[in-house]
Amino acid sequence: MIQKLVNIGTNLLFLLGIFWVIFSSIIYSQYMEMSEYFSFFSGALLIGIFFGVVLIIWALLGMVAICKKLNYLLIAYNLGMFVFFLLQAAILILSIFAASSINSYKNDTQCTKQSFLIELAELNAVSYQSLCQNGCKCHFEGDDTQAKNLGITNYVNNDNYPQKIQECKIFKIFDLEDKDDNSNFLQALEETFQCSGFCSVNSYYVFSNINDGIPSKDCKDEALEFFEKNNNITLISSAIVTFLMALSFIFSVLWCFQKPQLNYEYQEDNLFQKNVEMHQINS
Repeated sequence: MIQKLVNIGTNLLFLLGIFWVIFSSIIYSQYMEMSEYFSFFSGALLIGIFFGVVLIIWALLGMVAICKKLNYLLIAYNLGMFVFFLLQAAILILSIFAASSINSYKNDTQCTKQSFLIELAELNAVSYQSLCQNGCKCHFEGDDTQAKNLGITNYVNNDNYPQKIQECKIFKIFDLEDKDDNSNFLQALEETFQCSGFCSVNSYYVFSNINDGIPSKDCKDEALEFFEKNNNITLISSAIVTFLMALSFIFSVLWCFQKPQLNYEYQEDNLFQKNVEMHQINS
């Protein structure tokens, strides 16, 4: 009975590995811009893919250990399962912590309390006041009416002029902390969610190509919604995976304690069969 449960556990582990690989790969492909500019995000997804591949390999190792009745492989499998259980439990704890703290970021509607939000809002504000304004003449492909409606006052239809704030000379003298990394992050948000502004809505794109259209959403809201949605998926899947890993580990350990008796019976059957064969040969 326990052996059947161990077999079920290894099969579930195999399926869970496939799930992590597919889930992380889908998110990575859907939000390529985020992965390109936000190294933490891409790193987390790559870790998810790697974790899934390792789970698949370890499940195959467990299947071989059970099928061949190899004690040393089964011991290695159990040790690995314990390590994976701890890692998955850590992911679950981090997801719970993230879910509990996200409301404090959502409630900071003016970006005046959380330091990370303050940095992004300040960078957006000073950039929006510079691009296509007195601080930086931009390359805008629209006509005078469109420029007036968008609040664009300093522009020319010339490819040699900047199309985003990072290309402006004034950007280099902004005295703001982590402006390069934060501008890359805001660019990824603009390109991914078609938004512009942070705790506000800009009338034109600032950190990505200004001629790509007209934004209508606040990037802060889009980023928090994206994070909350995917964190909830991670939280639920982590809880399920942690529970199944714990069961699989317990069943596997229990089966290990029964292995000596199983191996002894297996060896007795083998010895009896060999004696019968030898008797037939001698006869």
